[in-house]
Amino acid sequence: MTGVLPEPLELLAAEYVVGLADADDRVEAKRLLASDPDFAAAVAAWQARVAPWFDLVGERPHSAALHDRIMAALPVAAPMAANDDLPDVRRSLSFWRGAALLMTAASIALAVMLSLRAPSAPTEIATAPAPVLLATLALPDAAAISLTVDGASGRLTATPTGITPDGAHDYQLWVIPADGTPRSLGLVNAAQPRALAAAAPLRAELRAGATIAVSFEPLGGSQQAGPSGPVLTTATLGEI
Repeated sequence: MTGVLPEPLELLAAEYVVGLADADDRVEAKRLLASDPDFAAAVAAWQARVAPWFDLVGERPHSAALHDRIMAALPVAAPMAANDDLPDVRRSLSFWRGAALLMTAASIALAVMLSLRAPSAPTEIATAPAPVLLATLALPDAAAISLTVDGASGRLTATPTGITPDGAHDYQLWVIPADGTPRSLGLVNAAQPRALAAAAPLRAELRAGATIAVSFEPLGGSQQAGPSGPVLTTATLGEI
């Protein structure tokens, strides 16, 4: 693990978080989330950055024909001579059309580059990827802990973002099942992603909608059945 992603993968992480990745890129992102701790850390960091924006904007459904109506309303571009006296708004429209075309071309080039660099996935995986669950627990000072659960292998990965160890405490993750009794998932490594070892009965509790909590414990973790230190925050596991 290097902690620094190549620019194409950093871009994929950002596009995945804000919902701009296409179907193939989403499949690749989910695969990386389950297998690449650096990529999982990048996704968690982007989620922490954009979460406040999502809280400010509600969902606004639109008609499936909205795009066609917008395109039909745009004027047809015409050649512009050096002494063209078209209004400034027409010039601005032409500029943004060109910019949009350049951005589209760049996106296609990036997608091709990623597909060449990544191993081809079987058709079955591309059409029905194994579920991946994620819970991001926001901490003070823009820090966060993300728990990723690979539904196919049952692998758990805890990824810290912006945490500074104090040498006297550990962060401990818990799942809270329907009976309300917290069960420990293990300690978080404050410096880098860490795979957590959870028994099969405990992994069965890690499904979409499950509540994940993090507590602030003395070094070595809680010495009792539940949290001994304060529970800092909770989050819900969701499928991504």
